[in-house]
Amino acid sequence: MITTTTPALLAFDMDGTLFDSTGTVLPGTIVAIREALDRGVTVALASGRDAWALRHLAVKAGLDPTRLVYLGLNGTTIVDGATDRLLWSAAIDSDLLGTLMAHLRTFEVTPSVPSGATLYVEDPRGFNVDIEARANAQTVAVVDPLEAVPVPANKVLVSGRPEILAAQHRAIAEPFTGSLDFAFSAPTHYECLPTGVNKGAALAHFCELAGIDLAHTVAFGDNENDIEMLSIAGIGVAMGNALDSVKAAADLVTADNDSDGIAIVLAERYGLGADFPTGRGPSCEIGHPPAP
Repeated sequence: MITTTTPALLAFDMDGTLFDSTGTVLPGTIVAIREALDRGVTVALASGRDAWALRHLAVKAGLDPTRLVYLGLNGTTIVDGATDRLLWSAAIDSDLLGTLMAHLRTFEVTPSVPSGATLYVEDPRGFNVDIEARANAQTVAVVDPLEAVPVPANKVLVSGRPEILAAQHRAIAEPFTGSLDFAFSAPTHYECLPTGVNKGAALAHFCELAGIDLAHTVAFGDNENDIEMLSIAGIGVAMGNALDSVKAAADLVTADNDSDGIAIVLAERYGLGADFPTGRGPSCEIGHPPAP
């Protein structure tokens, strides 16, 4: 049953949200997003990935990349897909970047700075460097020391084995309280950002630029770095596979990313893609998450 009017903007996290567990976008979701675009809805991809990678992934998913907005690098960049113009960005201060890199060298982790078609690293044999570059259509470039990177460090990706990051992430972040923000985007990905910058702040900033009322936005996510975006959107939707902390911050909890969670919400609440049968799993009752 359609319960509300079509939103002005839809924002989607990528991994664990728009992508299913095989790294593809389910057909019902694609149909609903295309219909939203045809109705004049602004569609934003909000990710830890760079806009460069998001454009490639949009094409792979069967979406027109020129009709999208990209809240890239965990909200540190906003790019207009129609013009490829950078609308806004934030970067880590160069002096602070040097301090951060010296600190990270005392841990068993691999820092990197993604920027456009390039992934800058000190150690090209570091944890998941090749995998990360391939996943984002990037070329690896070695810069030693990494704080000498020739581009703004919008974010620093700290990669490592899940058990190492789980044990060491507080010690990594503690010296930078109040000057840098940290959040997990995956068990192997700990993101370092300029303080106060995140997907939610980027969503709010874009809506201000575009004249969109935040109350008329809907955002979908599953991981820690999606919490601010789900909290600030008019309606925040947590996937069924989301962390408990993400579900607690959301207004709605839908089915998981393998069970058409996005398509269910868009069809049942907004009539988007409603004629396309959702497909890989059962529908779920969409409602408020349980109290934490």
